This record gives sequence, structure tokens and C-alpha cells, in this order.
Amino acid sequence: VVTYTKDFNDQSLRYAIFKRIYTPENDPLHRRGWRLQEVSGAETGSPNHTVKIDSVRLNCDSYADTVFTNPLAIFSVEDIVKLYPEERCSLTVYTNCGDEIPDYVFLHSWQRNSPHYRRRFSYDGNGVFSGVWFAPSNTQQSTGRVHHAAFDMLSNETLKDDSLSYDSQAWIFPYRVIAE
Repeated sequence: VVTYTKDFNDQSLRYAIFKRIYTPENDPLHRRGWRLQEVSGAETGSPNHTVKIDSVRLNCDSYADTVFTNPLAIFSVEDIVKLYPEERCSLTVYTNCGDEIPDYVFLHSWQRNSPHYRRRFSYDGNGVFSGVWFAPSNTQQSTGRVHHAAFDMLSNETLKDDSLSYDSQAWIFPYRVIAE
């Protein structure tokens, strides 16, 4: 096992729009009347990162074949990605990676019965990474709740060279597991 110690500093951005539905004293959920109406995914990464995710493609039965090109695009909370328990999802991440020394792309999420899942994507060439992921199982912990999937790109040097700095970009998207 090789261990590198590096400074780790990420900056993140996400948008959320709330609307006051109730007066604070009449809110049945005790949230001062505010409800989330619209939200974006999130973008995070090291300052001045050189790695870049250009888009992410999701292809599965319950959600139309979709390419996400902006993690900060705002959408209604009703339009969150909805997946069936243990649904098979094909994922493709398009990046600025060169073929000489490929970078790394990982998926961080829940999967089946695992509360944290990290999986490395396969490099297909021309900056394209692909992988398969299964949505979480149909349990009380997963069904109906909002989860997040993070597509995390790290430079080759981040993992292979102790003299170069941490270089990362990640796109994070919310999703919900629904009962079939």
C-alpha cells in the first residue's frame, strides 16, 4: 500500500429555492413554514482544478436516456431522478481526459444494501468513462428518501504522484428510490 499525504481543499456550489407555505406557528413539520421548491445538483472541486467533467449520461428503464451537461441547472423537486429499487443504470462520464495518462473517475453513492459505495469507472478512451450501477434496495432506509450520487474525477497525478497537488472535480446529483 502506497500512502500520499496531500492538502485537501474543495469548493462547492449548489442552488436551492424555498417558498414559505405556512406561517411559522402553523407549520405541521415545524420548519418555520419553508418548503424546498427547486434545487440543483452540486459542483465541487479543488481550486483551479485542471480535470473537467463535460457531461454525465444516465440510461435506465425508469428514467429516459438523459445527458446532464450542467450540475447547477435548477429543477423542481418533483422532477428529481426517480429509480426503482436495485435498478440497473448504465452511466457514462465525458471528460477532458487525455489518452496518454488517463485520469480516474469514481462513483460515490448508495448501492443495494451498502450505505456508501465507491466504484471506479472503466476508461473507454477519448475522455469517456463508463460503468454500471444498481440503485439501492427497497428498504426503509432507501425508499422514498433523497440520496445523492457523486461523479468524482481525480487527476492521475493526484493518485500517483506525491509531489503534485490534489486535483479534483465532482458533479453531485440527487435521486430518489421509489417503490415499483
